[in-house]
Amino acid sequence: MNIGDFIVRNPVGVLVRTYVPRAEDVGQNVRKLRDVIGHLFSPEVAGRRVIRSVDFLVWADPRYRTHDGSSASDCGETAPLLEAAFRGDESVGIHEISRGDIYATILNDGLRFQIKRGIRYSIVLSPEVIHLATLGTLEAMIEAAIRGALVVPVAVREIRELVLAGFPCNTFCMWEVGSLWRVGGFDMRDAKPVYPPGTEESRLYEPYAAFIRVGDKLVHDAGVGEVLPACKIWCLEGRPTTAPILPRGFYEGYTTEEISPERREWNEFKFRSKKDRLRNMLQRSSYDLAVQLRAVMPEYLSGVYTPA
Repeated sequence: MNIGDFIVRNPVGVLVRTYVPRAEDVGQNVRKLRDVIGHLFSPEVAGRRVIRSVDFLVWADPRYRTHDGSSASDCGETAPLLEAAFRGDESVGIHEISRGDIYATILNDGLRFQIKRGIRYSIVLSPEVIHLATLGTLEAMIEAAIRGALVVPVAVREIRELVLAGFPCNTFCMWEVGSLWRVGGFDMRDAKPVYPPGTEESRLYEPYAAFIRVGDKLVHDAGVGEVLPACKIWCLEGRPTTAPILPRGFYEGYTTEEISPERREWNEFKFRSKKDRLRNMLQRSSYDLAVQLRAVMPEYLSGVYTPA
């Protein structure tokens, strides 16, 4: 099967998570997301768009708070502005999620929306790496699916080592929706805790992610649990099902959002701590760091298809 036939028979959709805690930043974010749609809908094969639809998931659970007590999720103005911006475009869905975390719950809701659309392969994509969603990268992902891959993560620079070792990251990853749904979707053990560690409330949320110490910081291990459904899919199928992909090119002229030094420092820490958080997640789930490499299709161990 060629790529053109594949996208006709197996519609490909995209899930994009977004939230803006401060109302004064909403307009800028919506303009950025309009650019995201322009980029995602531009790649075509045989005159057909590669991406059939995009669903924006606006995280707006008011229970989540920052250390200073301010809102950690959306201020409540993003979804209405997005709805106004994309009114009449049936290929773009806007969904405000007012109950659930940013890692597991929100994406399981997104899967439900895409299943209703008839989407067969769903790409979870962060707006920060939209410049890597080129036609070349999307074609490589679809080629892997044609060869039998059910999980196709893209090895973004900051997490390249982990992705090539078989640990998918939802920064940029395609999932075969049926397989993911059969193993229960994204695991609640990866859900971001609602309450700080050590509080009475936190003890009521044992299914959520655990807290660990990384350096001088006490952090949760949420945000690395993509490995759990990937392991389950591999075990269920009884064969390697993960195909890591190196990105192919980037959109020239695309500018990323300007962020504060504090947020940049926190983002860098999140990437640096991924392996520690991943190790903790696997240990409490009865896996280890070595096991997932066995889920990688042998011809994709280098991130580029290499026939045996």
